[in-house]
Amino acid sequence: MQQAIGYCRRSDAKQENNHSIEIQMMSIKDAAKRFNVEIVEFYVDDAVSAYAYNAKERLAMKRLKDRVINDHNIKVVLFYDESRISRQIDDFVNDVFSEIKELRSDVIFYSTDSSTQKAWDPNDFETMLQLLLANEESTKKSSRAMDSQKNALRKNKPVRPGSKAPYGFTKEGNTLVHNDQAPIVYFIFHMASYGYSEEQIAQYLNRAEIPSPSNGLWAPSSINMIVTKRVYVGDLEWYVRKNRRNGARSDSTQISLFPAIYEPIIPLDLWALVQELKMEKKTTKRKMNSQYILQGLLKCGHCFEILNHKNYTPGKAKKQYANYSCESCGYRMDSRDVEERIVKMIAKDWEIHPDDFVRQASGMLKDWIKSLEKEISTKGKYLQYAEAESKNTPLSPEINDSIEAVHQLINDKEKLKTQISLFLSTEDVIWKTRFGDKIDIQSLNTTERRTFLFQIVEEVQIRKNANGGFTPKIVYRETPFIYYNKVMKPSEETL
Repeated sequence: MQQAIGYCRRSDAKQENNHSIEIQMMSIKDAAKRFNVEIVEFYVDDAVSAYAYNAKERLAMKRLKDRVINDHNIKVVLFYDESRISRQIDDFVNDVFSEIKELRSDVIFYSTDSSTQKAWDPNDFETMLQLLLANEESTKKSSRAMDSQKNALRKNKPVRPGSKAPYGFTKEGNTLVHNDQAPIVYFIFHMASYGYSEEQIAQYLNRAEIPSPSNGLWAPSSINMIVTKRVYVGDLEWYVRKNRRNGARSDSTQISLFPAIYEPIIPLDLWALVQELKMEKKTTKRKMNSQYILQGLLKCGHCFEILNHKNYTPGKAKKQYANYSCESCGYRMDSRDVEERIVKMIAKDWEIHPDDFVRQASGMLKDWIKSLEKEISTKGKYLQYAEAESKNTPLSPEINDSIEAVHQLINDKEKLKTQISLFLSTEDVIWKTRFGDKIDIQSLNTTERRTFLFQIVEEVQIRKNANGGFTPKIVYRETPFIYYNKVMKPSEETL
């Protein structure tokens, strides 16, 4: 009796009826009796879509192919029907069937769906028709699923279409509500806003024996996933990942964003502080847990180059020997002396005028709102004029494109204005509490202190004195929201 192997596949764990693994196996075993062959092994791709993954990408199919090519005792391959081997018409034929037949012409393929005893032939009209129908069926299913998602997103209050609730939320009907994990989410953002790395936060949670979203240990990637989701400020995002096989985040222009759909777990200003730090770390590679708290903030007051930092401490030395230096001007200073003096100056400023920074930042945020309102008004008048003209005179495609671009610009400016307004919405927003109190900078640990200084200080200019000392000039930031400051500066310059 010839030896044979069987192949089964189902798209997901919920699939039943004729496409369940058990039904497929029973049918293949019955066919084996008719063909007088012995099934020595089944190869099963369970919960694997043939529409998303072609034949050569499916693990069980790859193993089947290797087995048939290398084991000359295998003479027959059995499968249930064409929809189990392919949803892409020609992938199984090109990447599995043809390559096996080229090396093993004696191997015969059978479909249990066939009413005859003849071998499966991809060039047979009936076979080609079945492959086309399998592809068409999956295409229609995919289209229906996409239409369902789009309809859910087009509602007056968009709903989260067919997706798992994010960590910290429970799905109730068409909305999300906070669950017992919500305080953990807030804790993660709070830690991140003070400069703690994703690895450090994961370690804290694991030491506290708090289960991760997968009910196991936390990893830095789990923390990153949470601190990049806008759902935690109440927004609904869709098409966030590139596709089901590529978890990378889509370009921002491809993401559909619907603001203020859910009750937020964290306020927008806490979200903004975290994103500022993530952006800074990514663009400058600056680490907030560096023991040299002014690294990257110090500039030479003569040539305005950023001061370098170098540690000269021998391996077994008990005392630290490190300095900040300007290579262009040729001087260096003990890092500890510089840091102690600068931190004391900043601490004194905060002690004497604890509300100055918040007052100045609030004023700047109000100015930004006025600036945006003026820009929106100016662009709106242009649109009114252009649209009035279009009623009388057909406009060129270039002008229509320009009008559409202005519409998008106004929409973006409106969103920006709304976000900045939220920073001023109440007196108890986090940033006002954090930067308005008489904070004891000395009581902060290295990571927290370095992060706090980065959020309030633009730079510290150092001028070397003739007597060997130095004179510092501290330049404070206008607001702690660095990203918004960068976005608004070009906006202000255009007015």
